[in-house]
Amino acid sequence: MAWVRLSDDFYDHPKFDQAGALGIALFSAGLAWCNRNLTDGFIPKKTALRLLDFEDVVDAMRNADRNGVTNSVSNGEDNDALALAMARTAVRKLVEAGLWEEIDGGYQVHDYLDYQASREQVEAGRKDAAARQKAWRERRKAENRNADRNGVTNGESNGTVTGAPNPNPNGVPSEHPPLSSPPEPSGRSNTSESARSAREKDKDPPRFSEFWSAYPRRVGKGQARKAFRAATAKVDPDTIISAAATLAQQRTGADPKYTPYPATWLNREGWLDEPDPPSPPPQISPGNRQQQTDDMFTRAMERARAKDQEEQEWTGPKPLPSFGT
Repeated sequence: MAWVRLSDDFYDHPKFDQAGALGIALFSAGLAWCNRNLTDGFIPKKTALRLLDFEDVVDAMRNADRNGVTNSVSNGEDNDALALAMARTAVRKLVEAGLWEEIDGGYQVHDYLDYQASREQVEAGRKDAAARQKAWRERRKAENRNADRNGVTNGESNGTVTGAPNPNPNGVPSEHPPLSSPPEPSGRSNTSESARSAREKDKDPPRFSEFWSAYPRRVGKGQARKAFRAATAKVDPDTIISAAATLAQQRTGADPKYTPYPATWLNREGWLDEPDPPSPPPQISPGNRQQQTDDMFTRAMERARAKDQEEQEWTGPKPLPSFGT
């Protein structure tokens, strides 16, 4: 699974304020589409209009009209036509805000490669990961073959098997019954085997301690131990430990509750995740951000006062809004 990079304060930028809620939703969907399809930020025109289902917005507005909340959608308008008009409006707002750039055949996400991995980087990372896994599997096969030749893992012998001696070779009935070992108390063998198996499971698999020290969130050790044992059967432990150390660097200073549990990360093969690109430079100073917050609060208060006044003076249906194309 791949990820896109989006700063947690992106909505503070004036461009997103200009794009509006529908523009922000379309921008986020566009980033994900570009990353999954490795287009380096290019979105075809037809695809841009189909990224989100704006018909849901139309349905919500119609429900609001039926409940008397608004009077913004005409019942004579077709849902598909209104949804297409909304999609075109959202695209236009992104272009006007400078978040998308209109080019031949579609749109280019502004400064996409400054914050997201390029197609070349993604494909190179996948090839490197595949090569490391192939080399590790070859080493495991060679180790298993050598172990078999040395009799370490193969308990069978190629020589002639000698049978047990016959206690009565002449066929004469014996006066005494054959000696036998006293029967082992029932359940003792199974109990000892279960205890031994439990102790083996509680032991750390080889190199687990290195992974545990490198991983940025040390919780659920029992499950992590089991997941690490299963993961090292598929991939070289060096790859897992190196990826865990990289994740620890990326999560430095971040809220630990958003870091996956070790077992979760191992079970979903987190070592195959592509590393995050470098952090983008800050675009808004704290002073400007505070000013924008004050401005947003002021605008919200003005809209609230205007709405109160409008409700007091309301005498009829409101005019239909204009959806640009």
